[in-house]
Amino acid sequence: MISRWRLYALSVGYALVIAPQCNLLSMQTSIDIRKELGSASVLVYQTLCVVTILFYVPWVAIVGRKTCLILGEVPSALFTLSMFYPMFWTVTPAAALIGIGESMTASVAGAMVTSLAEQTSECDRTKEKRGLVGIFLTVFAGGQIISCVTSELVLKNTGNRWNVAANVTTNVSLCGPRDCSMNYAFRNSSDMFAQLIPSKSSLYVLLGVFSAAQVFGVLVHAFGIPGNNKKQLIDHSEQQQLLSNDERYHKAISDLKDSLLRLIRHMRSKLRFATILVHFQHGLINGFIWSEFTRAYISCTVGVQSIGVFLLVLYIAAFLANIAFARPNFSMPTAFGICFCLEAAVYSLALLWQPIPEHILLYILAALLGITFGLRRLLSYWVASVYFYDFDSSYVIQTGSCALGIWTIYVWTFFFCVYTKIWLMLLISIITTILAILGHCRFRY
Repeated sequence: MISRWRLYALSVGYALVIAPQCNLLSMQTSIDIRKELGSASVLVYQTLCVVTILFYVPWVAIVGRKTCLILGEVPSALFTLSMFYPMFWTVTPAAALIGIGESMTASVAGAMVTSLAEQTSECDRTKEKRGLVGIFLTVFAGGQIISCVTSELVLKNTGNRWNVAANVTTNVSLCGPRDCSMNYAFRNSSDMFAQLIPSKSSLYVLLGVFSAAQVFGVLVHAFGIPGNNKKQLIDHSEQQQLLSNDERYHKAISDLKDSLLRLIRHMRSKLRFATILVHFQHGLINGFIWSEFTRAYISCTVGVQSIGVFLLVLYIAAFLANIAFARPNFSMPTAFGICFCLEAAVYSLALLWQPIPEHILLYILAALLGITFGLRRLLSYWVASVYFYDFDSSYVIQTGSCALGIWTIYVWTFFFCVYTKIWLMLLISIITTILAILGHCRFRY
């Protein structure tokens, strides 16, 4: 009962902080692309997340998981506040901060959920881990739905809904898989499609709601999750006081080396090598949603004002997928196979997509993409929690690989059209599935 209460506190707080952040990030490639704030800010965010993830293990060893979680969530609120005055010198540093914070927040949250399963009396710990991870991600998916609904209601019912760039027309034949964002992304001028510039009153109300939710989420974690025992902290402090400054320095260096060696030993595992692409593929599909789906399929054809509606369909589908697949009643290889079939169907539909007035294919694509994303996210967390005993190192690799996948999507923006990205993602999905099933059957311990 105590474990479940901690799980719900952790899940609700995480959803309150991260879901609004994801909502804002998912619109960055369509919001005011002429000022480079969209793709550039997300690229900076993911770059810093990948670079700083290596410092998570020694940092959590020094201050503890709860402190890392809260410190990592504060930049999310700062990023939301930076959108009140969206200039390059405000949004980009804030994106860098959430990249640093995300390297701690995502890893800590996953490790804490997994550690709760270790505290239960269940005989089958693997099943318990998969079940708790399923609950955590289902709550988070619910938070994403509420975030999308909030965004749509606020932007629709406060002030003027859209201030759209004048004299801009879109050739829909260049949308979808034929969209080539390297022709206009990261540039100061573009007439590719209308910019999403909500009126100030709408934007301020939305950012105010999101900021309040994020502050409340941090408070839920601060007071709803128990921290380290006070006596232990006092003893540790007394021990530190007995050390000289030189001894403290050498101890810190020694702890850093030990944590990095621990991470290297984890990386040398054959099972880790076989399953690391599961996390990377999770990042690719996440980046595809944030970048390609919102820009090339929604903004380019229906209009940027419809991003919220289609993302709502996508996240509802992901939520239902989490509920359906969260019950660990099937093997991991079966889950890998199902996920590949779904990805193959989604990528095929994305490649064959043609713009039609009813946009029914877009709704189908959004629903299938949501189901696939929900299962792929579950698999990424399951692999990190079930296959390895070192939770912290495992979730470092999970977070870093996922961030690298998102980062890759945005880097591809410089070189490839959407159809090329889809073919590359399909190829990586095939390799991921083969290696993951092989790793489960041959190297699992």
